[in-house]
Amino acid sequence: MPMKKLKPSPSPSRMGGNRTVLVEIACIPNQGEAANFLKQLVKVIARKPSRIVLRFLAGSVMNPDTALSAYELLQDAKCIQIDAEAVSSIFGPALILFLLAERRTMRRTGFLFFPPEEARRRNRARDLLRDVEAWKEDPEDEETDARDWVGEIRRVQIASIQSIVQRHILWSDVTGKPLGFEAASDYGLLGGNRLTNYLDQLEAEMLPDSQAPTSVPPRSQARPE
Repeated sequence: MPMKKLKPSPSPSRMGGNRTVLVEIACIPNQGEAANFLKQLVKVIARKPSRIVLRFLAGSVMNPDTALSAYELLQDAKCIQIDAEAVSSIFGPALILFLLAERRTMRRTGFLFFPPEEARRRNRARDLLRDVEAWKEDPEDEETDARDWVGEIRRVQIASIQSIVQRHILWSDVTGKPLGFEAASDYGLLGGNRLTNYLDQLEAEMLPDSQAPTSVPPRSQARPE
């Protein structure tokens, strides 16, 4: 399925010129689509809207490099509020874009899932990435297969994604099996943060009856650094 194009949403007059831009994230099946997605995302951020809504469609499948690139672009857009709407389930690396959002909504029959990576053969490429001494030539070493680098780079990317996911949720809870709506809600992934919602409720209960609001809106969840 081709990637949905980025669509700017109309700006309500009551927003006083502030603009909300809708970014639809669908299946990104190849490098060409990934390049177009990132190029358009750069343009959207450069326009400096007040708010970007990431709308996830059709599983939002993308490769790790695309997800990490988009994550850093959005994370660096400090003056832009990022919200997320999971219309479809989210499978794989796009999950970190959903978690980046300050406010999140999810379809009640949807899932969050990161299929486990297949075990790959360990090789010298791992040592080359982690130890400068390993770059010294050794005539007895066999030449590293270029294909080994591809696998090693992917492993490093997955490790980066895992680090991001674990700021919000246990890695095993999204890799062992799909995480449904109720579990995501219990984790505090939807709406505002679970802890701040609880504190809001405590504050409301401590107010005099005449001052207590009929409902307590959730606080914004801070974007992870």
